Amino acid sequence: MRESTQGINEGRQDLATINQSLQGIMQMIRNAASKVKDISDLSQVQAEGARDMVAAMDEIARVTHENASSTEEVSAATEEQTASMQEMTNAARELSQLSDELKALISRFRISDEACLNSGE
Repeated sequence: MRESTQGINEGRQDLATINQSLQGIMQMIRNAASKVKDISDLSQVQAEGARDMVAAMDEIARVTHENASSTEEVSAATEEQTASMQEMTNAARELSQLSDELKALISRFRISDEACLNSGE
């Protein structure tokens, strides 16, 4: 009977040890589950941040494209204005030459003072 009682006591001690081990394992599982949840939450936050960054990069690309288009338009307008200014310069030069020629032609004609006075009557 003593052996039987001793066997029971040893069995109880083994069960207590097993129970403690299982409780330790359960605690480790809870800790691991908590860490997995934290990692999952952080991954979600990081994914949202990545989506926001992609949206921001798309906006930057759109603005850059618009700026490039605007720059091309300004460049074309500047070229047109430069060509117009060149045409105006050429036209002014031609007018100046025509004016000089007209002065030279008019200087050939001499009107007497009497003719000027009679035309005023």
